[in-house]
Amino acid sequence: MTTLRTEVLSVSYRDAGPVDGPPVLILHGWPDSASAWTPIADQLAGLGLRTITPELRGHGGTRFLDASTVRDGRSVALAQDAVDLVDHLGLEQFAVVGHDWGARAGYTLAAVAPSRVTRLVTLSLGYQPHGVFAMPDFGQARAFWYQWLMYVDAGAEAIRRDPAGFARVQWETWSPPGWYDEAAFGEASRAFENPDWAAVTLSGYRSRFLADEPRDTRYDLLGARLRDVGTIGVDTLTIQGAEDYCDPPSLLVGQEKFFTGGYRLEVIDGVGHFPHREAPGVVASLIAEHVTMRAATAGDVEAIAEMWHRGWHDGHDGQVPAELASVRTPESFGPRAVDRLPQTTVAERGGEVAGFVVVVGDEVEQVYVSSAHRGGGAASTLLAAAERQVRAAGFPSAWLAVVAGNARARRFYEREGWVDEGDFDYAAESGDTTIGVPCRRYTKRLT
Repeated sequence: MTTLRTEVLSVSYRDAGPVDGPPVLILHGWPDSASAWTPIADQLAGLGLRTITPELRGHGGTRFLDASTVRDGRSVALAQDAVDLVDHLGLEQFAVVGHDWGARAGYTLAAVAPSRVTRLVTLSLGYQPHGVFAMPDFGQARAFWYQWLMYVDAGAEAIRRDPAGFARVQWETWSPPGWYDEAAFGEASRAFENPDWAAVTLSGYRSRFLADEPRDTRYDLLGARLRDVGTIGVDTLTIQGAEDYCDPPSLLVGQEKFFTGGYRLEVIDGVGHFPHREAPGVVASLIAEHVTMRAATAGDVEAIAEMWHRGWHDGHDGQVPAELASVRTPESFGPRAVDRLPQTTVAERGGEVAGFVVVVGDEVEQVYVSSAHRGGGAASTLLAAAERQVRAAGFPSAWLAVVAGNARARRFYEREGWVDEGDFDYAAESGDTTIGVPCRRYTKRLT
């Protein structure tokens, strides 16, 4: 971990990936630690992203510089900490990934500084417009028992005496039994040994409904700005565990109306409140797709056409009828790229188009990655995005065609879980007619 001094804190953070890569700020949740995100951060770094994962105030190695500073745990304080960190790192824009407390800080950042947040990924927590905490119904209030315990002096004192014991109860009850081992909890609990963990925790919850709870006035202006915002204009992905016993998926019903820049909800079956720990592979894939991919635009046509031409000949020369190869000239791919633009999604790396995928109905029609970006995970991310698009369109399975002699492509699809269903002739477009191409048909069940 590296440390950096801001006006308020000595921030402990982990910086991974290329220093000039698109930055992704990862904010951990409560009760959890930054170390939970190391595997996912490294996977994202492998895609060329720069991941910055701080330990929140009151956690791990992050320390207050002044003993007299109010140990404010509100989202505005966490959001300002994040801004102070990226400002010191010289980062003007960045994507944000946040879990639980980190998600609330992420919503706050997107609400008050939308021009700086490129994409937002939140886990296990919905958006609260204007930063207002409403009293939940009795059923949800029972799930929030741990919060009410903090409002009782004796409860607060018990938490101060045994932070790890208090946190363990949440781990045991917020997800299906058996989801974690002692080694994982032991590693996380080191973050709770911070001398200010209890104070920040108590502030974060007690300040919601206690008017006389101490607050740091330096965040008053940010709080006022937050109260003026009721919608978020940043493209947002929310990842939710279907078996979250603290913040169930039912709390997210109707959330889409608060997002004007795009909103998608992904619910993971069999997972509770800690999706990044319980299903890290799925979460990493979802984050990578959301942060690095977008719908193709007219400005991408030239890059797509050139990549398509090079990739097509790389995988098809000598494997398809000469009649088809002769008409797949460099000039032929521009009109095809324009025609397929509405069905095309591109992956970006370092500000350039690194690959693209075309989905037509239940067919994954094209998947190409530029030679400069092969082997970096872009193809897997594109294919996963295509699978989700087909599933979202209501199809139970997807299919694609691979030229029989393209062994490299066939091995790739088989590694990704696709099943070879045998030979068939694919009708390849050629002007106003089609040309039959001997292929293998691959399928994948999506439900």
